[in-house]
Amino acid sequence: MTQTNALTKTCIELLRASGCLAWRNNTGAMPIESASGKRRYLRFGALGSGDIFAVIPPLGQFASIEIKTGTDDVRDTQDDWMTNVENVGGLTVVVRTLDDLIAFLDDALAKPKPRARKVRCAVVRDARSKRTYVIPTGAGAHEAEQIT
Repeated sequence: MTQTNALTKTCIELLRASGCLAWRNNTGAMPIESASGKRRYLRFGALGSGDIFAVIPPLGQFASIEIKTGTDDVRDTQDDWMTNVENVGGLTVVVRTLDDLIAFLDDALAKPKPRARKVRCAVVRDARSKRTYVIPTGAGAHEAEQIT
């Protein structure tokens, strides 16, 4: 087992022992062959996303955790991912040692931080169902909320 894999496994165990939901987030690409014999790569996971995803109690706040060992540096795609997560109210941390995660957890669990954010929305009235929807239109828009 590599040093990175060992740290990742230990971090997941610590997160779970602290009452968090935590799981390994796999990303990458693998070669697949079509029925015609043509070879291509199938990508999985979001580019730059953290090595571990967690949900932090008591507010259910999302956390993206990037594991780095040795002289590894955060890549631009990873930095972009962390910025996007933080912009929508999530938490991020780069963990080089278990102490980094312990400090992050101490802060996150001691002071839950609900984060309000402004989102541009459009109000749409469905004539057929006579329902009104508020639809986020900015970055991170992914759900419509029904209002009465």
